[in-house]
Amino acid sequence: MKQLGIALLLQLLVLSSYAFDHSYSSWDAMLSQNVKLVGAASSVDYKAFVKDKANLKAIADKFSAVKKTEYDSWTKEQKLSFLINAYNVFTIQLIADHYPVDTIKSRKITWLSPFKKDFFRLFGKEMSLGHLEHEILRKDFTESRIHFAINCASIGCPALMDEAFRDKDLEAQLEKAAKLFVNDKSRNRVDTKEKELQISKIFDWFEGDFKRDYGSVKAFFLKYADFNDAEKNLVLKDSTDIEYLDYDWKLNEQK
Repeated sequence: MKQLGIALLLQLLVLSSYAFDHSYSSWDAMLSQNVKLVGAASSVDYKAFVKDKANLKAIADKFSAVKKTEYDSWTKEQKLSFLINAYNVFTIQLIADHYPVDTIKSRKITWLSPFKKDFFRLFGKEMSLGHLEHEILRKDFTESRIHFAINCASIGCPALMDEAFRDKDLEAQLEKAAKLFVNDKSRNRVDTKEKELQISKIFDWFEGDFKRDYGSVKAFFLKYADFNDAEKNLVLKDSTDIEYLDYDWKLNEQK
């Protein structure tokens, strides 16, 4: 019995050595070194990611190595953190592998949509960013705040955070990301003169997600935006129109 107990302990130690690191220490370190938050936007040092492509690939490979059976055993918060971080890791890798580019939509990356390009493996399958977002993240989770957590390497996109998402901090991190983006006046604002709520195209593209979770896009803004009384009263009016602003696809690169 004693020998059996020792054998089981050794087996557990071996398995734990291969367990996925939910602290995301390596990815967290790369983000803290190469990403700066400037107000509500991120400034990404892609040149630094390119110089450290070997480390970036090693991090991406750890995500790709996770088996679906292992993923299925995790908590909801662990799954969501993993998928958000995976999306951001593979996005950065896509830019680094084709750098220099001015936009993720560069023909240097693909002649088609970069979000339909199968360029990484996840759960043993070739996959695109679009599949990860629409067929896994949006399909499996009722969580519209993911749209402020995943980053498309563009100025119009919510900031790439300077830290990894982690299960124990996930709720606070999603709240921070949502409030940061919603209160960025360059991308979301109330025009009292025009009597309009002028907001990012993200709320047009994913209107259904915000309606599902908050009742309406306006209700989402009333929850998260730091409106003054005049702005709040204007948004509350049914007659106030929503105007979707142009989306800036230029690279969110550190200058």
